[in-house]
Amino acid sequence: MVVLNAAGPDIDAFGPFGQLIKMLLPRAGNVGLYGPDAVPIWMFYGCEGLDAHALVAQLLEEGPEQIPRTGRVMATQGGERVCLFRLCGGADETLLGVLAVELGEGATPSTLVPSLLQPVVVCIESRMNLERNVRSLSAPQATAIASDSADLELLLAVDDHAAGTHNALQQLVQGCVEHLDCEMGGLVLPEQKLTICGHHGTTVSQDVAATVLTRTYRHLLAWARLHDRPMVVNRVLEQPGAAAPAYKILCCPIHDLDQRVTGILGMFRSPLAADFQQRDERILQLLSRKAISLLDSSYDRFTGLLNRLAFERQVQARLDESPTRVAHCLLYIDIDKLHVVNNAFGFEAGDDVIRRFADVLRDQLGDQDLIGRIAGDRFAILLVDRCLEESRGLAESLREAAGSLRYLKGDRTVPISVSIGLAPCACGGQRFSHALAVAEVACKAAKDRGRNRVEVYEDNDVSIVNRHNDMYWFTRLQDALRENQFRLYAQPICDLRTASLDPVAFEVLVRLQHGNGKLVAPDRFLSAAVRYQLMPAIDRWVFCKTLGALQDYVPVLSDRALSFAINISGQSLGSDGFLQFLVSHLRSSGVPPNHLCLEISETGAVANLEQAEQFIRAMTDLGCQFVLDDFGSGLSSFAYLRNLPVQTLKIDGSFVREAAANQISESMVVAIAQVAKVMGLRTIAEYVESEDVAAKMREIDVDYGQGFHLGRPQPLNNVLADLAASSPREVVVAG
Repeated sequence: MVVLNAAGPDIDAFGPFGQLIKMLLPRAGNVGLYGPDAVPIWMFYGCEGLDAHALVAQLLEEGPEQIPRTGRVMATQGGERVCLFRLCGGADETLLGVLAVELGEGATPSTLVPSLLQPVVVCIESRMNLERNVRSLSAPQATAIASDSADLELLLAVDDHAAGTHNALQQLVQGCVEHLDCEMGGLVLPEQKLTICGHHGTTVSQDVAATVLTRTYRHLLAWARLHDRPMVVNRVLEQPGAAAPAYKILCCPIHDLDQRVTGILGMFRSPLAADFQQRDERILQLLSRKAISLLDSSYDRFTGLLNRLAFERQVQARLDESPTRVAHCLLYIDIDKLHVVNNAFGFEAGDDVIRRFADVLRDQLGDQDLIGRIAGDRFAILLVDRCLEESRGLAESLREAAGSLRYLKGDRTVPISVSIGLAPCACGGQRFSHALAVAEVACKAAKDRGRNRVEVYEDNDVSIVNRHNDMYWFTRLQDALRENQFRLYAQPICDLRTASLDPVAFEVLVRLQHGNGKLVAPDRFLSAAVRYQLMPAIDRWVFCKTLGALQDYVPVLSDRALSFAINISGQSLGSDGFLQFLVSHLRSSGVPPNHLCLEISETGAVANLEQAEQFIRAMTDLGCQFVLDDFGSGLSSFAYLRNLPVQTLKIDGSFVREAAANQISESMVVAIAQVAKVMGLRTIAEYVESEDVAAKMREIDVDYGQGFHLGRPQPLNNVLADLAASSPREVVVAG
C-alpha cells in the first residue's frame, strides 16, 4: 500500500510515470513536474539541464489557460521542443501543476506527442488529486484513498509489463491475485488455447490452482457468454464428499475486438475469506480491459501465439540479456503448398491447418522457448539455450510432427509438410532482423531443395536446383547480355495529392527481346537470373544503358524535378566491385545524381543488411535517392529502417491491389503509411490499376502511385523525347 505524504507530494511515487513516458517517447529528454507556483515538484533526471523552467513560469504568470489540458508543444529560449500539460483536479478544475516533457532531437512529430502522453497525464492528475484530498480527510477516508492509490499502482505496473516484459499476462494475473488477496486466479482463452494461472504461494500450490481453474472455467465461460457481465459468488455451499473445496468467485468476461466473449479472468477466495466487494469487481473489470489490450498488442488472435512485433521485441531482449556463452537458435518455418489446401477445400481449411500446426508447436516446445506467427503460414521460434545440433534434432521432430497432420474432407485428403530454416543466434549484440533474415534464407533453401526438410544456414550456401525451365532461360539470358537484346521501358510515378497526377518520377523497367520479336517481361526470366547469379550483370547493363539514354537529355531534366528509378537486386548489393562500378560510371556520364533514384527490394536489403547500409550511404553521399521496394512482402520491420537511410517506401502491390476491397490489405497499407509518416518517409503505392484503388490510396494518405491506371510502361527513349518536346527550352539531341 502506498503511504501518501501528508506534508507535500510523494515524489517517489512519480518515478514509474517517468518510466512510462520514456517508453512511449524513447528519445525524450528530461521530464519535470511543477506546482501551481512554477516551483519544481519532481524531476525524472534531476533538475540539472531542464530548459523548461523559465517557459513554465512565464506561461503560468500569463495565465494557466496558456497551457491546454490536452497538451501543447512549444519551444524554449534555447530552442528545445517541450510538450506542456496543465494538470487539474476536482469538480472545480483546481490547478494542480504543469507537466513538462523535453522531446529531444528526432523525436515523434509534435502533432502526435500530446495524444501519446494523454493516458499518462490522466494517471498523474489522479495521483496529484489523491494527495491533495488526503490531507483534509478522516482516517477511514484516507485509508480508502490509499487503497485506491494501490489500485492505481497495480494498473500502472500492468502498463510497465505491456511495454516489454516477457510474461506480462502472467504478471497481470499474479498481481491481481495478490492485490485482491485471493487464493488463486486465472485467465482462460480457449480459442487461443491460452491458460494462465496465478496462486497465493503460502496457501495454494500451482497444481491446485490449475485443477480448480480446469474444473470451473467452462461453467464460468458459459455464464459470461450468456450474461456478458461480471459474476460475483460470495455464498459458498460446501458439498459433502466433494473432490475439492468450493470457493468464492469473482469473474469478468474477456472480449475480442469484435466484442465477442472469448475468455474469462477469474479470481477465487477461500470460503472463510472476506466477500468480494464492488471495489474488487471494478478492479477486475479494469484489469480485464488491460488483458484485452495486452492480448491485442502481443498475441496473434488467430493462433494465440506471439504476434510478429511482440516476438521481435522479446527475442531481441533475450539476445541482449543472455551472456555470450549461451547458445540460442532461431527457426523459420513455412507450411509447404498451403495454397493446395486452400484451392481444394477453401480458405477455412487452410486456416484450420495453420491453427493445428500452431498447436503442434505449443505441444512440442518447452515453456522457455518463444514462438511467434510472423505472417500467414510462416512461424518463427527462438530455441533458448540450445546448441546447433540439439536445435537441428528438435527441428526434425517438428517437421515429422507436421507430417502427421492431414487435411481430410470426405474421401479427399491432402498431406501437410513444412520447410524449416535454422540459424544460430549470437547473444550480446546481434540484431533480431539479422537472425531472422538468415533463418529465412535457410528456409527458402529448404523449399528450393524439395520442401519438407530442414536446412541450416551457412554463409557460402547457395540454393541451386537444376530446373529445366531455368536452365533454358539461363542460356537465353547469357545470349541477351552478349548481344544487347534487352530493352528499357519507363513507367510514370504520379503524385496522388494533386489533381493533375503529373509524373514526379519514372521507374526504369527491363524487357527481353525474344527471338520471335516479342518482348518478354521479367517475371518469365527473373527466377533463372536469381538462381544462376546473373542479376549483377543485368543490373550493370540496365544502369549503363539508362545513363546513356539520359545523357542527351540533361538540359531537359534540369528544367524538371524528375528522377528515374533503377532497380538494384540483392545479389548486386553483395557483389564485389558493384558499388565502385556505379560510382565510376555515374561520375563519367555527366548525369546529375539527383535525377537518379535506386530501388532496393525489402527482402534483398535485409538479406544483405550490412552491405545495403554501406551501399545506400555511399550513393546517397553522391546525391542519389533511394526507395525500399516491395515493402510489406518480407520482414516488414521498421526497426532496421533506422540503419537504412532511404527516403521512400514502395508498398507491396499485393496489398495495394486489394486495399479497396479487402480490410486486411487495407489495414496493412494504413499501418505502413502511418508509420512511414512518423519516420519522415514518403510512400509509393504500386499496382494502382483502378480509380477505386487510387481513391483508397488518397484516403489512406499515400503520397505517390504507380500502375496501369496512372500510366503504362513506354519505351524509355519515347518518354525522354516527349519530355523534350514539352520542355520550355530548345533541346538539340545528338545523333
